[in-house]
Amino acid sequence: MEQIFVSTPKGKKFHGAIVDGYFKREVSGKDLMRIFDAWSINPAVLKVLTEKDIKGLIYTNGNDIYTISLEDAVLKGFEKEFKGGKTVYIPRKFWAVN
Repeated sequence: MEQIFVSTPKGKKFHGAIVDGYFKREVSGKDLMRIFDAWSINPAVLKVLTEKDIKGLIYTNGNDIYTISLEDAVLKGFEKEFKGGKTVYIPRKFWAVN
């Protein structure tokens, strides 16, 4: 397991871990941009994941498990900038839910 951290103005922040070729992250309502109905990911994390050539992303939210291939995440995600900085949003309609 490799933990993924990103430097922020407040220091390093944990974003998830690479386990068995997948980026795994526990998410909550604060990670869901409701106006886009999309899960968020830091662009710096997405860049690291593409460099490491992982298979996909797995987000868990309670009992729900969302999965998407890295290729689809990159192709279907879009970047927006708000007061907190740039974020990539990947609409939930592109994720498989178990």
